[in-house]
Amino acid sequence: MSLSINQFGANSVNYILSQSIKQNEESQASISWQLGSGTISSTIEGLGDNRQFALHLSMQMAENKAYRENVSSILNRLNLSSGGLKQLSQVAHEMYKTATEMLAVENQGDSDLSGSSSTAKSDLDSIKQALNTVDNTGGYVFSGGDARQIPIPTKGPLSDTPLAHKINDIVSDMLAGHISASDAFKQATAAASDNNQPNGTPPGYSIFDPTLSVSPAEAYQSRKNVTIGDRGETWTAGAVATEGQSTPSDTSTGSPIRDLIRNTMLISALGQHKMTDPGVLDLVKQIQQSTSQNSDELINMESATGSDQTALKNQQGALKSINTMLASYMSENISSNPAALALKSDNLRAQLQVSFTLISKMKEFSLANYI
Repeated sequence: MSLSINQFGANSVNYILSQSIKQNEESQASISWQLGSGTISSTIEGLGDNRQFALHLSMQMAENKAYRENVSSILNRLNLSSGGLKQLSQVAHEMYKTATEMLAVENQGDSDLSGSSSTAKSDLDSIKQALNTVDNTGGYVFSGGDARQIPIPTKGPLSDTPLAHKINDIVSDMLAGHISASDAFKQATAAASDNNQPNGTPPGYSIFDPTLSVSPAEAYQSRKNVTIGDRGETWTAGAVATEGQSTPSDTSTGSPIRDLIRNTMLISALGQHKMTDPGVLDLVKQIQQSTSQNSDELINMESATGSDQTALKNQQGALKSINTMLASYMSENISSNPAALALKSDNLRAQLQVSFTLISKMKEFSLANYI
C-alpha cells in the first residue's frame, strides 16, 4: 500500500514537472531560433496577429523586386545601346573628317586614296562589332524584340559581303564613265536598302538578319519593350540596327546606320583611285554631306537613349527607397527583440534548473520519509 501511494505521488509530480520541462525546452528552442534568424516565426502561421500584414508586405516586396529586376535589365541594355551608338557616331564623325580631308587634296592628282579606303574597311569592322553587342543575358542589343537573332550574321568582314561587292561594281562603273557620281550614289543607296538575303530568291544584298531586313519604320516598331510597375509603364530597351524615322529616298535608306554603312563602303571602294578620277570628287562631296547628317542622327539617337537612362535610374532609386521602407515595416512587425528574448531565455533557464532539481529530489523520496 505504501509503495503504491509513493509511486502515485511521485509519478504525478514527475509528470507535471516533465510537462513543464518539455514546454520550457520548446520555448527555449523557439527563442534560440528567433535570436538566430532575427524573426519571431519560421512560418506565416506563427506570426499570429501580424500574419495578414506580413503576407501583404511580402507580396509588395516581391512585386518591387520584380520591378527592380526589370529596370536593371533595361538599364543594362540601354547602357550597351548607348555605348554602341556612341561608337557608331564616332565612326560617322571620323568618316566625315576623312571625306573632308579627301576634298582638301582634290588637286593632288598623284595621291591615291588607299589610306582612306583602308581606314573605311577598318571602320566597317567597328560598325559590325558595335551592332553585334551582347547584353548580360546573351541577347543582342540591336536586334529589337527578338534578342536571339544576331543583327549581322556574316562571319567575315563587311568589306567582303555581296553588298560591298555590289558597291565596288557601282564605283567601277562610275570610274569607267558609265554612270555619274549622282547615279552611283543612288544605286549604292538602293543596294544598301535591299532587304533580300544574298542566298534568297531573288538573291539580294542585305547584310542583316531577315528579322531586321525590313523598312526603317518596321524596324523602329520592333524595338524591345518592357513593362514596369503596376501602372503598366512601357520602356524601350534600346535602338534597332535598321530603324529610322525619316522617309527613305533615292539618296537615303531612311536608316542612319544603313546610310553610314553605305557611305563607309563607298569610301572603301575607292581603293587605289585618285580624287581626279571620273566622278570621285562629286561622289566624295555627297558622302561628306550624307555623313554629316549621319553623325547628327546618331548623336540624337544616343541622346534619346541617355534621357531614358536618366529617367530609369531615377525610377530605380525610387524603387530602392520603397523596398527599404517595406523591409523596415516588415522588420518592425516580424523581427524579434533580442533584449527581451535574452531576458526570457534567462528566466526559462532558471525554471528548467528548478524543475530538474525537483525531479532529482523526488527520486530520493520514499514512503519512509513520510512515516
